[in-house]
Amino acid sequence: MDYNRRPLLVLAAVIFTAALVSGQADMSVTYTSNNWFPVGENTTFTCQVEHTENRDALSVYWSRKNEDSTYAKIGAYDSRDNSTYKYASAPKDIADRFMFPEGKAYDDELLTATSYIFDTTLSDAGTYQCEVEDTKAHMAKASAFEVNVYSLPSSVSVVDGLTSLSTLPEVVASGDGAAEEAEAEAPQPIASCVVAGVFPAPAQIEFFDDSGNVLQTVTEFTSSTGDDGLFTVTADLFMEATKELNGISITCSATMAEGIDTVIDAENYSSVIEVLYATDEVTFTITDDGYVNEYDMVTLSCSGNGNPAPEVVISGQDGAVITELTFAAQYVHQGEYTCTAGGITEMKVLGVNFIRDPTIEVGSDPEVYQVGDQLSVTCEANGSPEPTYKWLQNNQVVADSRYLSISPVEKTSAGEYVCVASNKAGETEMNYNVQVQYGCTATMTSKVSYSKQGGGKAHVVVTCTAEGDPECEVTISGNDCDESGMGRAECIRPNMTPVTKAPKFFCTASNGVGTAYETAISVDDEPLCCGQQSSSDVAEAGMPAGGIAAIIIIIALVVIGVPAACYFCRRQRTPSTKTAKAMEAGEDEKLADAENQE
Repeated sequence: MDYNRRPLLVLAAVIFTAALVSGQADMSVTYTSNNWFPVGENTTFTCQVEHTENRDALSVYWSRKNEDSTYAKIGAYDSRDNSTYKYASAPKDIADRFMFPEGKAYDDELLTATSYIFDTTLSDAGTYQCEVEDTKAHMAKASAFEVNVYSLPSSVSVVDGLTSLSTLPEVVASGDGAAEEAEAEAPQPIASCVVAGVFPAPAQIEFFDDSGNVLQTVTEFTSSTGDDGLFTVTADLFMEATKELNGISITCSATMAEGIDTVIDAENYSSVIEVLYATDEVTFTITDDGYVNEYDMVTLSCSGNGNPAPEVVISGQDGAVITELTFAAQYVHQGEYTCTAGGITEMKVLGVNFIRDPTIEVGSDPEVYQVGDQLSVTCEANGSPEPTYKWLQNNQVVADSRYLSISPVEKTSAGEYVCVASNKAGETEMNYNVQVQYGCTATMTSKVSYSKQGGGKAHVVVTCTAEGDPECEVTISGNDCDESGMGRAECIRPNMTPVTKAPKFFCTASNGVGTAYETAISVDDEPLCCGQQSSSDVAEAGMPAGGIAAIIIIIALVVIGVPAACYFCRRQRTPSTKTAKAMEAGEDEKLADAENQE
């Protein structure tokens, strides 16, 4: 041996070892595919390689673990010639179905290795290994992984169990005739869920009612294995009889193992479950919670929840059984009602809102008042609930209670008042007419017309009009007048002779309220007294009649004396012809008629 070369050989060995150790530290293999595969479909095995060097010099070996924990190689990919092959020692149940993807057994860019098993069977389940070798660095890494095979159920169905249940104690007669409770029998399922053709067995089976509510979750069940290795699993539903089960139907679903994450629902429902149970709840209702208006239609409804359904009896407040359960509500119907079902009694109250026409209460002679009186009126209406009140006059609210009070009463207080009473049943009203009496007041007027043919007589009309409540009786008196009437009187004097003092007429008005009212009027229109004519009359007549009379009087006093002068005075009071014509335009037809009669 050339000892001079030993240091070089040692150095090379050190470098090779360092490189080998360094390469091993930089390389890893990880299985990245699923672990669960369905029967009859293809599996895909993929390993991810992490390696920094010799990426194009990696070989891949696939193997399955034997029962003795050794691995039997199935197939390989050789990077040296880029070829794939199967081992002659590969397990016979898998050798023909194990394949590599064409041209993709190993991807030196993605650093992934892939293989397949076609038409997966239950026997394909087990532990497999993916081993990757760096043929240049003479190093290898492996990753073991589990392959699980499953078969979804071919069917999930519900089978009837004990569909007739009872919560009532079962009573049997003993030998001496005494009643005793029967001994409890072994429990029986009320339904069963059968999951056929499944592998592996479901993780759990759930039972539901027909509303989707979970009744029970079962994780322990019986199973049998078929020739194909698939299971038929049966889960039983045991539940204590309760009233909640009465009338329901049952279905189920099977949840597969974790990793499959599939739920299969049953295809059917069980028969309807019937549970006999005693009444423990009574439902009693009255229309609108028992508060209605009079004449509204009311329905009494009562039921018990027992099975069989209990007999229901509804009674009124007097204990009489109600047979007509729908009726028009009246005041006499209000009160307490009871419903008895299965020995349980419920009570409800029927309240009837009603209102009656109000009545008016007064303290004295109703509706008739005098000015200055005090009016106090009360309005009362029978109703439920208690009515509220208001008083109206001319559609305006004058009081917002049942009481109407006016003090003192005035003439304007007269009129019609309306009491309005209202509650939930509606409103009703009553009229109250207020009459206000007051004493009389009178007004007198006069009208005077003159003669157009001479004689100095006048046609006089005196009128008196009175206001009061009740209507006033009116009387005109004085100067031969004595005329009466209700509310008005008129006195006509067609031929009044001129006088030196204005005549007075009197009017008396009375209606029994207070003292009689008296008034007077003086009629001083010319020529009823010695007044002078107007200047227009004088201008039209030439010398006024008064001037001529004055001259004659002076002469008479001188020549004849005072008696003769008085005679001429009376004669000269008669208007001249021209003066009469001047007055003709203002004459009244009544005066003409009176003169014609003369």
